[in-house]
Amino acid sequence: MPLPDDFSSYIAQLLQGSYDCVDRIALRAYFPLGQSSGGFLKWWKELFPDQAPSQKYLQAMAGSLARRVKAFSHKHGIPLQYCEIGDKTKYARAERARPKDANFQGIFLVLVARAPAPVWQIKNSRRGKLLIRRSKNWPLVNHYHFHILDKHWGHITIRMSGHFPFGAQILLNGHEWLERQARKEAIPHAKEGNCFVGGSDLPALNRLAEGLGGNCGLAQLAQVCDRWIYSACLCFALNSLGTTAFAVPLRL
Repeated sequence: MPLPDDFSSYIAQLLQGSYDCVDRIALRAYFPLGQSSGGFLKWWKELFPDQAPSQKYLQAMAGSLARRVKAFSHKHGIPLQYCEIGDKTKYARAERARPKDANFQGIFLVLVARAPAPVWQIKNSRRGKLLIRRSKNWPLVNHYHFHILDKHWGHITIRMSGHFPFGAQILLNGHEWLERQARKEAIPHAKEGNCFVGGSDLPALNRLAEGLGGNCGLAQLAQVCDRWIYSACLCFALNSLGTTAFAVPLRL
């Protein structure tokens, strides 16, 4: 149990109790082979053995991803919204679109926003040599924000670049995880906003929150990442996922 900070000690007589829970969690997912020109070429030859690398084909992959996301959203009635650069209302939009059905699982909103990302540039030199390089100044490209409801974690967001190597960021909320665990264990809890308040069994919540620490917590994070990064995001980018595996550094 961590020691209380000075402020908590100072107002201890005014507190009904306390709990310690991980709040916002942000994980970075990346494709290891896609981080170097040699790795990119190896990946390309494995995935497209009969197709020479070209800038035109890379751009076509980004276009295919955009069309697939749009078609999937239209087919399943999932809102697809475009955001201006610097839009700060993404989370508020997602909360308004969040399904009321407590049993809902899957994508419920897709937001598209432009942001800088590392993008490979392919061209041939005057001598015909293949050049695979990255621009020093990252260009603005579409990023897809997949808002998902998960049975264990509640609202999670996966933000993925629309261009290879499809770098992604996975955002989770430890309080939502704890709330679902408390409901499962029938532990009394009351929540206002993103915090548990009076009326909650705080010692019991604190014990549950320990489940997000150490190797047990890392395993749960790995499971939720694997559950959605391929089936709900990368599936729009590639026809075959066999040679593309994301690495997600997990540290608590």
